[in-house]
Amino acid sequence: MTYSHDDGDRRLQTAEPPRPPARVLDVPALTQPTTNIGNLQTQVQQIQALTAAPVSRSLRRLVFVWLRIFVYENKRGKESKVNIAIPLPIPVIGAVFRRHLGLGQALKALSLAQSGPNGFREVESYVDSCMGLEFIRVEEISLDREKRELVVIGLD
Repeated sequence: MTYSHDDGDRRLQTAEPPRPPARVLDVPALTQPTTNIGNLQTQVQQIQALTAAPVSRSLRRLVFVWLRIFVYENKRGKESKVNIAIPLPIPVIGAVFRRHLGLGQALKALSLAQSGPNGFREVESYVDSCMGLEFIRVEEISLDREKRELVVIGLD
C-alpha cells in the first residue's frame, strides 16, 4: 500500500491493481444435474484439474509442509473462517501428497455445487478445507438451528 496526499485528504491506496482469482470454476456447467456417466466423469475431471496444486506448492512440499487447522462456521447466514498454517521443516514427505482432489472429494464438490442456490459458496469452503493429508475432518450440520460447522486438521 502507498500513502498519498491529495488536497489535504489523507488516504491509503493500493500500489497494485487487485489480482484476478487463481482458479475459476464454471459453475453453470457444474450445477446442471446429470445422469450420464460420461458427463459426470468430465465434470469430475474438470474439478480435479481446477483444484490441482500449482508447481510452486509441489516444490515447497519438497522442503517443508504446513500443519493446517481449518475451521468454518455458518450460523444463520453469517460465515466465519479460520485457517491457521504452521510451517514444519520436514523434507520430502510432502512430495507424496496428491496434487489435486481425489475422486471422492471431487464427487462431493460436484454434489455441493448441484445442491442449491448457495452451492458455489459450499464448494468454495469445501475446496479451501481440503488438504494433502487429513488427520481429522468433523462436520456438523444442524438444520433446526441453521448452523453448519466444519473442522479439519492435517498437513498440506
